[in-house]
Amino acid sequence: MDSENIKLKSLANLPVVVSGIPIYPVKIRDIIELGYDVYSQYLSLMMLSKDQLIHKDYINTLPDELGIYDFIEMFGESANIYSLYYSGLKFIIGSSNIYYTDSLYINNQKITNDIYNEILKVVKIQNCLSEPDFDDFNPANDRVRKLREKQLENRRKIQALKKNSTDDSENLTFYDLVSILCTNANGINIFNVFDLNIFQFNNQFNKMKQLNDYEISIQSILHGADPQKVEIKHWMSKA
Repeated sequence: MDSENIKLKSLANLPVVVSGIPIYPVKIRDIIELGYDVYSQYLSLMMLSKDQLIHKDYINTLPDELGIYDFIEMFGESANIYSLYYSGLKFIIGSSNIYYTDSLYINNQKITNDIYNEILKVVKIQNCLSEPDFDDFNPANDRVRKLREKQLENRRKIQALKKNSTDDSENLTFYDLVSILCTNANGINIFNVFDLNIFQFNNQFNKMKQLNDYEISIQSILHGADPQKVEIKHWMSKA
């Protein structure tokens, strides 16, 4: 499914259907009830890749059709990662009918790698984990590939710097973000914010921040700041 359609459905609080499986956006209320740290852990487990569980020298000898869920199964039901993984799937996807019998099944539908990857795409967007589609880039030659790798490495360095920044906004907790949105966003308050799903919340928070940044930039110029040194991004621009 197209990313924009997933975003629209998430904004409308509608499930996205993948191979007959409805995937529901997670509500703020449910995240708080579960615990934000547990929610983050569930997402991390869903995003696991094979090379994070299996040694690279061994993974190349295994059939390509094996999915991450097959490797999780190898740990056995008594393993902590096993119970956390399936608890996470049930919470994030919004179905209790998830089990493994020679393969992963969701709502009695056998899951292939292709279906699982489609589910992951939806989950990433619904839970605001999606990044620009750099992985879809197909280099025409070696030089272009090296340039793209350099570009990606620079982006990763910038993201790491942002993550390690001492800026107060980087240290805000989920509690702080909810409070800020309730205080500043039009029509959103403590009586209805918990009915938003995480995509709606993130969308409205980013738009609120974009609008505030725009207003501050305009006010700075009106109060004598050099227009050449003030970055102005209109609040109606793409976030």
